[in-house]
Amino acid sequence: MKKITIFLIFTSLIGHAQDTQPFIFQTKKLMETLDFIGTPLENQDKTTILDLMEKDGTIADMQAVLDKYALFNLQINPESRVKAHTGKAKRELLQNG
Repeated sequence: MKKITIFLIFTSLIGHAQDTQPFIFQTKKLMETLDFIGTPLENQDKTTILDLMEKDGTIADMQAVLDKYALFNLQINPESRVKAHTGKAKRELLQNG
C-alpha cells in the first residue's frame, strides 16, 4: 500500500499588527515541517522569509513568497461562502517520499 502525504496551509491577510506574531510562528513551524518531510522551501525563499521576520516585514510580504507553494487559495466571506482558486504551485503527486 502506498502512503500519500497531503498538507494544507491556511493563512489570513487581515493585516493587523497583533496578527503578525502568530503568522510568523506558524510560518516557522511550516518551514520546519517541510524540512522534516523532505520538501523544503527553496533556499532563496527561506532566506527572504527569515529576513522579513527579522526586519518586521508585513504579512503580505511573507505571504507573497509563500504563494508560489500553494496548491489552491480559499476565500471565505463573512456570510461563510467559500470560493476556491488554483494556486501557483505545480500539481505533482509524490509517492514513497
